[in-house]
Amino acid sequence: ITMDELTSCAWTKKNKGIVTPNIVAFTRRFNHTSFWTVQEILNGPSAKERAEIITHFIKLGKRLLELNNLHSLFAVTSALKSASVHRLDKTWSCVSKKDRQAFEKLADNFKEDNNWASLREICDKLRLPTIPYLGVYLTDLIYIDLAHPCLKNSLAEPEQRALKMNNILRVISIYQNSDYSHIPIVERTRKYLQSLRYIEELQNIFEDEQYK
Repeated sequence: ITMDELTSCAWTKKNKGIVTPNIVAFTRRFNHTSFWTVQEILNGPSAKERAEIITHFIKLGKRLLELNNLHSLFAVTSALKSASVHRLDKTWSCVSKKDRQAFEKLADNFKEDNNWASLREICDKLRLPTIPYLGVYLTDLIYIDLAHPCLKNSLAEPEQRALKMNNILRVISIYQNSDYSHIPIVERTRKYLQSLRYIEELQNIFEDEQYK
């Protein structure tokens, strides 16, 4: 993701795929991960088997937190909280109390209360490598853009706008130094994940929510 994409605040525009292609791709990865999680759970033929799949994703969530991959962790917890999964009462009753509590603890990290206070606190403590949930920073940039808009026919950027945006860009640039090359690639797993296909129309229904 380039700095120009972030400062343009154009990921909400109709031509976002052209102006901010990497932000769009990052957001689509979030949606793909979330849709995949829901699909895997709903493919379970019985409540017990669906519960086992949910338990697997809760364990996956714990591992993602250990890896500081907040982007994928939020995608998984969002899927588990989605209406299509959350309403499976018989399935959830087969998930152990310990695992349900573990899931709630993971999900609590992404409460939007007090402007994502919990998530911001977590990010302040994390070290690299880290993959943040980009939505928090996109929200901040939009707020700055509205509070300190660029003046028409002016080549100079307002000082307050530049200062506040640069503070956020500095944080994101630090995250971009993250290196996960120490994680071995399991070719069979990678081929499976790359073989998944998604219905673009369904994705577009949810996509705009991730830009807020």
